[in-house]
Amino acid sequence: MNTSILAAPPPARRIPFRWDAAAVRRWTAVMILIGAAIALYAYAVQRQRADAAIQVVALNMASAARIRTHARAAAEEATAAPPPAPVAPAAAAGPEPGTAPSALEVQAVGREVDKILDQLRRALADDDAKQASLMVGFLRSLGDYSLPALLEVLRGDADPELKEAVVDLLAEIGGKEGIDVLKEVLAKEESEDVRGKVVQALAKIGDASAVEALLGVLGRDNSRYVRGTTVRALSEIKNPELARMLVNALKGGGKDAMKSGVVQALGLMGDQASVPILLEVLKGSENPRVRTFVSQALGQIGDKEALPAILELARGGDANVRMAAIQATVQIGSKSAVPTLEETLATAGNANVRQASVQALEQIAGRAATATIAQAAQGDKDPVVRMFAVQSLSRVAGKDQMSVYVYLSNQDPNPQVRRTAAQIIKQIEKREAAAKRK
Repeated sequence: MNTSILAAPPPARRIPFRWDAAAVRRWTAVMILIGAAIALYAYAVQRQRADAAIQVVALNMASAARIRTHARAAAEEATAAPPPAPVAPAAAAGPEPGTAPSALEVQAVGREVDKILDQLRRALADDDAKQASLMVGFLRSLGDYSLPALLEVLRGDADPELKEAVVDLLAEIGGKEGIDVLKEVLAKEESEDVRGKVVQALAKIGDASAVEALLGVLGRDNSRYVRGTTVRALSEIKNPELARMLVNALKGGGKDAMKSGVVQALGLMGDQASVPILLEVLKGSENPRVRTFVSQALGQIGDKEALPAILELARGGDANVRMAAIQATVQIGSKSAVPTLEETLATAGNANVRQASVQALEQIAGRAATATIAQAAQGDKDPVVRMFAVQSLSRVAGKDQMSVYVYLSNQDPNPQVRRTAAQIIKQIEKREAAAKRK
């Protein structure tokens, strides 16, 4: 019997896989296709979610309109008068369109608003910005109907994030009741962020009552953040009567803290008509902080009529006031300030005042101040002032004062001043070499 027929076939020969260039290209192509498929899927999901969000907004707006309609209908039914007598058919009339919602209407909407606020609270807690934005939009569409519930949130112990969102809504809704509650929040709220939001909301409302509340913040709030926010908010209010209200606040006296804030706001506004009252505040106050802010405000306004008073401040007194006055001379830009600046550079005991004088002379007088600045670079007792002066000298005089740079690079007792002078020499030589090559 031939057993060769029954023998098992020989094992198949295995061909080892080799990572040659062709294989790498094939696998790269596969990975690119997979990545593209994933990207397309992610885009489709994102687009679907965006479309869903748009639909939710549309439904919310429609629901808000429907809630208002049903609430007004309920109020009309509850307050409907009996059928009129035949002789007076015109006696029955419903509420006119556009009037404020009645108490019954608000009560009918209240439960829906509470549900929205709960969803907003959860969205803020979960850091879900998209859902929070949807809920805020829903509340905004309800307008005055949501006001009582929003006010209760501010009066209660809600999370600061929820209160901030509610404050933004109140700024859009406005109304005297909203302003009164915002004032309460300013007086009682512990969170600086919430108080800052309230300040911005009052500035957005911008009427006389809101301005009065903001002036109260300047007089009593101890937070630098809240006070700074208030100053900026006051200066940005779009109310033609604002400058007059602020000037009247200064005329009425008050705490120095309030005066400082009002002065800062007037400076940011650049209101030239307020210069006389600012000069009166300057004469009537010995508080260095107030005098500093008045100097800054006068510089921001830039009225040359204030220059004599500013120069008087620069000649002596508190160092911070003197520096603010010197900076104001730069902003006004009158060359008549140069003699006073030269005097402060030569005689001021405070190094910061002398340094500010060097800067002001450079900006106002320029090259005409070369001799004064060179003298400070070589003779001032403070190394920081000497270093600042030699840098200023290089900007106003360039290579014409090379002898001063060489002297300082070799003879100045301070190593930083010597290095600064040596760097200036190298920069000048480099520029000259480049000019010769051209």
